[in-house]
Amino acid sequence: MLKVRVLLFCVVCLAATSVSAQAVSGLRPGPHRVGYTVQLHADESRTYGDRVDATGRPVARPIQTSIWYPAQATQAAIAITFGDYVDSLRTELTSEPDENRKQQFLNRLRLDAFGPEGGSEADRARMERCLASPATALRDARPAEGRFPLVFYAPSFGREAFENSALCEFLASHGYVVVAVPCNGFSARMTPRGAMDVEALVRDGEFALEMARRLPYVDPTRTGVLGYSWGGTVSQFLAARNAHIQARVAMDGAEIAVGLDESVGKAFPFFDRVITTQIPSLVIFGGGSAPSVDLGVYDRTKYADTTFLRLASVNHLNFSYAGKLQLMCREATPLADLQHFDRTYSAIGSYVRSFLDAHLKGASPARAFLEQSPQANGFGSLLTVETRKGLRRPPMGDAFLEVVRREGGRKAQQILAEARKVEPGIVLVDDMSLWTLGQAHYLGGRTKEALEVFELWEGASAATVSRGMKNQIYEAIGKASLRLGEIAKARHALEKALEANPQNTFARQALDRLPK
Repeated sequence: MLKVRVLLFCVVCLAATSVSAQAVSGLRPGPHRVGYTVQLHADESRTYGDRVDATGRPVARPIQTSIWYPAQATQAAIAITFGDYVDSLRTELTSEPDENRKQQFLNRLRLDAFGPEGGSEADRARMERCLASPATALRDARPAEGRFPLVFYAPSFGREAFENSALCEFLASHGYVVVAVPCNGFSARMTPRGAMDVEALVRDGEFALEMARRLPYVDPTRTGVLGYSWGGTVSQFLAARNAHIQARVAMDGAEIAVGLDESVGKAFPFFDRVITTQIPSLVIFGGGSAPSVDLGVYDRTKYADTTFLRLASVNHLNFSYAGKLQLMCREATPLADLQHFDRTYSAIGSYVRSFLDAHLKGASPARAFLEQSPQANGFGSLLTVETRKGLRRPPMGDAFLEVVRREGGRKAQQILAEARKVEPGIVLVDDMSLWTLGQAHYLGGRTKEALEVFELWEGASAATVSRGMKNQIYEAIGKASLRLGEIAKARHALEKALEANPQNTFARQALDRLPK
């Protein structure tokens, strides 16, 4: 099964060298230098679970943002190390430095790299050299001139914002501002799987995007989201309920894990919005996971253009810079494995950048790259690409109501019937909006129009609403039918009203007055 699990972010370097992250990863940096800054915010509108401070007051939800951006190189700019990324954990939850979070990360790093014994002295020394090696980013560097598209990065299950720092640096060097937040659940780092946790993560993303849009070097009209593993699901929900997001990328996302689609649909919020989204997506996954990949959620997402990128002989770790460290820390790792990782990571970065360039910058060369074969792009048999064109989405919400007002309930019923052929459970408008419009027609003397709207409600919503609402709507259909002299239709509706509410006096008396 595609593993949806916690992945350590691990910084990567050649032991005892100072090779930059971009050179090791195989990604070719763009024309911009890269700035990096960390900011700690507090979302005062909500709390961090049930946590309280020393005075017993609830703790506002802490949100640390890591931001990579196109920068100017100046003498005052200081190049950071991978260890500086790790140091940011000390202030992830509080402005007062806390060593615990950093130490937990280092302990996990040693466990993941060297096993239960934590490695030898030589192993630990090698790890320290890795932490001290330079990244390509400059701390708090002066931003480059201009405004740049914004990309939100959602990390994997319970992981740090910088887990894919090489990819974030790469995108920034090509003219993007990338903002990331840790994957913290509703009340703790390691519990982000429930509905409340996903809601918290999505709101963290919305908060971070809003903060980043205020930056003077951000173009707030061009926004994309990028998620890895569990972050793929978070990015899916984030994009589904935020129409200003124009492109989405999922790297081996949790939403394609076998069996997850059903649980997501039952437990997670706003899943119905996911299947009606029109936001184009790039979905990247490994060929090694093919038997356990479930693309069901994308089979249901019929209204968005979706590009599927399947990488051959690639496991889950290849999508995170964590995988490189594990290879580098093992003395016996074959050179071929390192080269394969770099080639794979380079392919991922190239397609991610081209997809974002195409949809956020309108770049023709990027569109041409996506339309070409992998062989033409220099990746040979490493990957395969499939593109599904989205269908035209029917009008929804206010747009659907406008159709009802302008063209009547009969036309709206045709639209609903066609939409149900594509997605049987689709909801084009909420029942209360239809009820309100039908009542306005009825009270205004437009009885025929009112009846059409009430009957549209019956087809659109009757199976999902409460008995009380059914009682009201069927009574309304009965009244309108009586006023128009449609006796058979009135009888049917009034009987339905009594089924929903046997105490409905009007329905019972009206039925008694009807001819037998």
